[in-house]
Amino acid sequence: MVPCLVWSSLSLRVIHAGDGSVPLNAPVNVLGHALSRQRRRYLQRAECVLATIAGHPVGLAAYHRVESDVRLVLEFVLDPGLHRRDRCEVCGALIASLEMLSQEDGVQCLMVMIEADVPLDPFRRRRYTTVAVNPAGAWLQKQLRVSHPASPRRYIH
Repeated sequence: MVPCLVWSSLSLRVIHAGDGSVPLNAPVNVLGHALSRQRRRYLQRAECVLATIAGHPVGLAAYHRVESDVRLVLEFVLDPGLHRRDRCEVCGALIASLEMLSQEDGVQCLMVMIEADVPLDPFRRRRYTTVAVNPAGAWLQKQLRVSHPASPRRYIH
């Protein structure tokens, strides 16, 4: 279990597709989540935002960068060992980063697929709407204002 979050040690890093630094620690495990071979291949070819606390990965969001008005984030995982409050904070930092990166690329709509263990509160606070829900998770979306980027700069190194 990760200790209570210390904000001075939270870092976000953008990992570009194919650079080999996605934290695939075990053949089927990413941040405590078992992933199929197909999902791992997706991660290896995706752009990722990795959240770490003192060098320990605690969150990951992944998407394929394409020329489109819509960006789909198909992987959004958090370390299950985080306390609920810390999961919400890491989730919020990942969302802000995704929004900023999407706005910089001219994306107008951000859609995020989340699993059932990802807290909804940070998405609600940022005005995401639910597109679809099932027992495994949900699709959420937000229309972005390209001219007003989000500001998670204090976290990104």
